[in-house]
Amino acid sequence: ARDVRLTDTARIGVGWSIKNRVQDSKSRWSSSYYKVITQRAQYSSFNSVDKNRPFVEDPFWQDIVLNQKAWKHCYEIAGSILSNTLHDPTHGSNHFYDESMATPSWATKNTFIIKINVFYFHRL
Repeated sequence: ARDVRLTDTARIGVGWSIKNRVQDSKSRWSSSYYKVITQRAQYSSFNSVDKNRPFVEDPFWQDIVLNQKAWKHCYEIAGSILSNTLHDPTHGSNHFYDESMATPSWATKNTFIIKINVFYFHRL
């Protein structure tokens, strides 16, 4: 969620979707943040073919100040989510998708929680 067009609320929502999976009371996902975000086909920037993968592997690989600032800012948001200093704007969502995508099969009116910027957040 490093895109400069996104609001911090959208970034915070993405972070909370991860935390909500880690803390899932039904234990449907791992209790490890690493395992949740790197699970195949879940968080696209961690997929090997995703155009954002180089930024995940090395956020400073291009020496572009704007990208470095975006990474640092997202890192700070993640830390604040982990330390519970930012509330969950998604109200417990554990999935999201970008409006530029076709609606995934799991995204239904019954699972929809909130739209923040370009992201539709759902709780499954």
